[in-house]
Order: sequence, then C-alpha cells, then structure tokens
Amino acid sequence: MKRFTLALGVGTAAVLATGLSGCTSAAPEPEPEPETLTLSEAGTRYLDVVCPVNAAWDAVDLEIDRLQIGITRGEDDTRLYAEALGKLADASSAAAKELQSADMVWPEAAAPLIDNVSASLSADAKAVPAARKLTATAIISYEWPGATESGKIAAEARAALDLPEDASAACAARAEQIAEERAAAQAKKEAAQEEESDSQAPEPRGEGAETGSSSRKA
Repeated sequence: MKRFTLALGVGTAAVLATGLSGCTSAAPEPEPEPETLTLSEAGTRYLDVVCPVNAAWDAVDLEIDRLQIGITRGEDDTRLYAEALGKLADASSAAAKELQSADMVWPEAAAPLIDNVSASLSADAKAVPAARKLTATAIISYEWPGATESGKIAAEARAALDLPEDASAACAARAEQIAEERAAAQAKKEAAQEEESDSQAPEPRGEGAETGSSSRKA
C-alpha cells in the first residue's frame, strides 16, 4: 500500500489538488463550558458520587461480620469478601474520577476538600489488591490504611457542602429524595399518557342513537 501511494504521478496529484481546492474544513465544535455548581447542587452531586462507595463499604463490612461468625465454625472462605472488595475498588475509582470531572466546577471553599476526597478514594482503590490476599483470620483484625484520615477528610468535605455530619444519614436522605423524584416523574408520565389516551378516544354518540350491540338488547 505504501509503494502504491508513493508511485502516484504528478498528474494524479494535480487532479487531487484540484478536487480538494473547493473543500473547506468545518470549524470544530466549541468545548462546552463546565457547570458551576451552587452549594446546594454541589452537595447533591457529591452524594450522588460518593454514596455508591459508602454502599460498597457496607457490603465489605457485612462480609467481615460473616467471616467473623464463620471462623468460630471453622469456616474460612474469603471469596465473598474478595468479591465485595473488588466492587469497592471499582466504585472508589469511578468516584475519584467523577469528583475530578472537568464538566463541573465545585464551590471555591469546597474544591480543595473535594480534591482530598478524590485522592483518598484513589488510595482506597489501590489498597484493595493487598487486602484481597489476606486470610480470614487476618481480615478480622485488619486495619484499613489511612482509615482515620479518610474519615476526617470526608467529614470536612461534607461540612463544606453543608451536608449532615453522619454520612449514612446524608445518603439515606438523598436516596429518599431520589425515590420521591422518580415517583413524581412516573406519576407525571402516567398522567400525560392518560390525557393523550382521552384525547384519542372516539366522541360519544348523540342521545338516543343505537349501536350494533345495543340494538340486540332485550
């Protein structure tokens, strides 16, 4: 293919040049401006990003509790624990990336704290491979690296975004809000469908008019 391309003659080049001379390249689409978040919007967005991570941590804690019970029975299968950690790593990595998205601008006072949360999430994701290799006995007594500092970082971010101190309470309130929004959207959709159905229904016949079925009534 390269040899054929190099063998193109002057005449061919001239034809190509003539054919392309009238072509103009379209101007590139301008990059969309990032969304500057208000404090309220930032709090909502933050919860939407980090609450799945908190749910993943709850799943890990549940598996640790099960292991603790299992060890007393001579059981040491850590596969479910390792699976939960894998999901935690995925959730943490995704959240860290989302918090750094160029599509949005965090409130000035909260921005550096959001950066700290993002870095903490990335560190958690990187710590997962080592934690997955632990034995059941080691898992029970394992202290997650930087756990205390991570909790402090997250608390500072929630305070800057005017969110509840309790992370679980904040996520529960957000989940309830999402459920209400979805219910309202569904009700609105159903109302619109019902209205459309009514508008397409045939007009009623005039008084006294008989239909095929009514004419056979006794």
